Amino acid sequence: MIPLDRVSGPVLAIAGADDRVWPSPGWARQLSGELDANHDSHPHQALVYPDAGHGVGTFPFLPVGTRWLSPSTGALKDVGGTRAGNAAAQADGWPRVLAFLAGPAQ
Repeated sequence: MIPLDRVSGPVLAIAGADDRVWPSPGWARQLSGELDANHDSHPHQALVYPDAGHGVGTFPFLPVGTRWLSPSTGALKDVGGTRAGNAAAQADGWPRVLAFLAGPAQ
């Protein structure tokens, strides 16, 4: 878990509901919930996309696959999500990442 008491800035957590690498949907929601409970003054939000897997947080316009080749073992790893679900999450998420990084309108 990320030590939130050491975070002093905006937080955007993005997860795929079908992440098969780790339980990122729960962690993303937990991060946002803890920041809410602590009345954190910085913007924070959790985006959890249905039918998306572990690669949902990557930027769009890359070929979307549902398996990755592990650099350490050479084995194919199913990281979850469907091609359509991952593509939809990346297409929706990327503009939201850019808007979040740009901050509130001045």
